[in-house]
Amino acid sequence: MRTFLAFIVLAGFMSSFSASAQTPPHRRCPLKPSPDCVSLVNSKIPRWDVSNQETQKMVQNACAGNDGSACVANSVSVLPWYNTNNTEDMLRIAKSCQLTNNSCVSYVASRLNRIDYNEMADVNEVAMACARADAQCVEQACSSRHYNCKRKEDLLSAARSCFELCYPH
Repeated sequence: MRTFLAFIVLAGFMSSFSASAQTPPHRRCPLKPSPDCVSLVNSKIPRWDVSNQETQKMVQNACAGNDGSACVANSVSVLPWYNTNNTEDMLRIAKSCQLTNNSCVSYVASRLNRIDYNEMADVNEVAMACARADAQCVEQACSSRHYNCKRKEDLLSAARSCFELCYPH
């Protein structure tokens, strides 16, 4: 009986190694600097934070991977002023917009009610759902029978389904 258990444990151990050897390693998309995003975030945060080196490093890190400043600007235009004059909130907005396709954000935002898209959590949720997703793909997903895009949850699910993997060049 002990030999049988040892055999099963050993077989399980060996199969886990062979399965992991066949799967490609997980690769992250490169996050390129975005001077437009940094400029927009700096225009919104308090002046003493703009001159602080540590804060500037956090702003650059949060903005890395943003395609310009469109996603951040879109988010800022929706949120109340008290969510956009604070360094922490602006960093959260910029971070949620990393690798986000603004055409997707614009499409999803246009389909949502004002009530469903007016708080920080809503903005972050939409931006994250649109990470590497194209508006045309979301539109096609919404026209299929799989998603009822009149509901926020289904619209965000459609956007998430359009996620495109990032392959190194």
